[in-house]
Amino acid sequence: MGFLPNLLPKEERFFDLFARQGDLLVDAAGKFRAMLEDYGRADSFVLEIKEIEHQGDMATHEVFDRLNKSFLTPFDPEDIHALASALDDVLDELEAATARFRMFHVKEPTAESRQMARVIEGCAIALRDAVKELPRLRKDGHAAMLPHLLEVKKRENEGDELTRGVLTRLFAGDTPILELVKWKEIYTRLEHATDRAEDVANILENICVKNA
Repeated sequence: MGFLPNLLPKEERFFDLFARQGDLLVDAAGKFRAMLEDYGRADSFVLEIKEIEHQGDMATHEVFDRLNKSFLTPFDPEDIHALASALDDVLDELEAATARFRMFHVKEPTAESRQMARVIEGCAIALRDAVKELPRLRKDGHAAMLPHLLEVKKRENEGDELTRGVLTRLFAGDTPILELVKWKEIYTRLEHATDRAEDVANILENICVKNA
């Protein structure tokens, strides 16, 4: 029966689903950046990003459902679960930050929030490009993925520095307390999105090491 595993194709559909999650993340991040650049259409963008987040949930659930039914997987099941969950977490944090602009009746985005939007979009693009190298994992996938993972970490550091700087200025100035509370929550959510992006990069790095 030693030949049996060779007759059972691995679940390559997982790679398609991860690519789908990456594409949705880039789509949402792009719309978030566009929302802050064209804030008069914010209500429309909020709804569009919420719909993308819903599609992301569906893709994540399909990964879990397929994982429960699959005998063979392209790499360890626990890593598949962790990667799908982490990608979903980035999108969830981004959608939560987006919603707060309307919940808090923000009149106009700040320059720093626009800059954070560009940072998050950069993270999203790098993650999408990294995930799309997964089918090459056992060949040269690690080498192909590494520049994208380094880009995520670079962007995450940029987001940390930006957030620390803007929060320091908020608390050092005479910002009205309500505005301070609003913006602290928004910047924290945006930073969480970059943190979760780094989590994905770390999971991908671990997958590469285990499957080298």
